[in-house]
Amino acid sequence: MSVMITGWAPKTVRTFDTTSAPAEAATRIRMGSHARRISLINFPDALVLLRLHDIGFSVTGVILAYVGYNLVYSLLSYPAGAVADKLGPHRVIGVGMLVFGVAYAGLGLTRSHVLAAVLIGVYGVFTAFTDGVGKAWVSSLLPNQRQGTGQGVFEAAAEDGKWAIGVDSDQATIVESADPKQAARILTSMMKNVDNSLFRGIKLHLEGKAPYGKAEALGLAEGGVGLAHNKYYDQNTPAEVKKLVDEAEQKIIKGEIKVDTAFK
Repeated sequence: MSVMITGWAPKTVRTFDTTSAPAEAATRIRMGSHARRISLINFPDALVLLRLHDIGFSVTGVILAYVGYNLVYSLLSYPAGAVADKLGPHRVIGVGMLVFGVAYAGLGLTRSHVLAAVLIGVYGVFTAFTDGVGKAWVSSLLPNQRQGTGQGVFEAAAEDGKWAIGVDSDQATIVESADPKQAARILTSMMKNVDNSLFRGIKLHLEGKAPYGKAEALGLAEGGVGLAHNKYYDQNTPAEVKKLVDEAEQKIIKGEIKVDTAFK
């Protein structure tokens, strides 16, 4: 069903009469309709992890499977964007939806741990083929003066020549293959280093030291959060500002600066 929806959506970059409000409104409604249909068929990643646990994966096994999923997703995102540029995003997303169907159907039917691990990797292919490619596609289908509204703050920053700061992950490197112009306006990101947290959790579990039943706060000192020191940050941040940021970071790690929190 998702593949049919994708095939029905516009496949080429449109040009719009900027004075035609009805045409613009019709385009927004049409794209919103496509997105809603696809969202009805998609499911949270948590359901996939719960399914692994349901068929007998240990906590460590679920964590390792999720790490594998993210590894496949990160490795294939750039090639997927490159292929979308040559063959068209609708084809790449269509393949992604087919892969999604195979992965979900397989995970729902199998109880084999080996096959389930393979299907988790296949599920990573779906995300790689639809995430960044889908955002770039939507941007190309919107009129120029509404791309910021349609996509969000990063697109608006790219259009207006402003700076934006990402959150949770290094968002500049995530979007740069699909939209280099947008990536170039994301100065840095405040990251949740989930990879470090997962590896720390696995290590503590294997050592028999995992504090189950307790909450932990992982900050700069533990590598749980951090600033994205990527090429965009290095090239566009003045040396004196980077020095102040580094000094503040070290003071936080040493406990000289206390960062307040709502979790008390």
